[in-house]
Amino acid sequence: GWAQGAVFVVAGLLCLAFALGVRGRPGAVTDSRWGVRALAGWGIGLVGAGLFTGDPVGGYPPGSPDALTEYSGAPALLHDLFSFLLFLAIPVACLVFARRFAGIRDRPRSLGSVITAVVFLAALVLASAGFEQVEALADHAGLFQRAALTAAWLWLTLFSLHLLRAPEPARSFAPLRQ
Repeated sequence: GWAQGAVFVVAGLLCLAFALGVRGRPGAVTDSRWGVRALAGWGIGLVGAGLFTGDPVGGYPPGSPDALTEYSGAPALLHDLFSFLLFLAIPVACLVFARRFAGIRDRPRSLGSVITAVVFLAALVLASAGFEQVEALADHAGLFQRAALTAAWLWLTLFSLHLLRAPEPARSFAPLRQ
């Protein structure tokens, strides 16, 4: 309903603000254009998925078709396209920042980022198979989708807490002295 759409839009705007904050923060981890773009992609995907209503599928809500044969209209198609963007963006962000953490020898955060990307993608594949009515997975498709999203939000939370607690690198004012 409208409340869930509003939550998606607000969360997406907050994620866009987070991406801008990461972009403006100097440091070996945060100095990554692709990482920032992926974080922004997550935010844009959330905003778009919230603005456009998707078609009911997978037997939920009760009475809806098991599988989607065609879109009901442009809003449903746009919802899925924006959802695709966010489902692509978060594992990319995890892997980009995993590489950045590895570059500063922060193995726990690097490994955690890789594990998050793998868990997210595995849960998303299971959810997709369930939504396509693979018999063993159809009843649990929504659960797998929520597991993927929970992994993503947990990683974003831990990443933001790390940035909040990490000392900010000193900024160089050498160009100003010339």
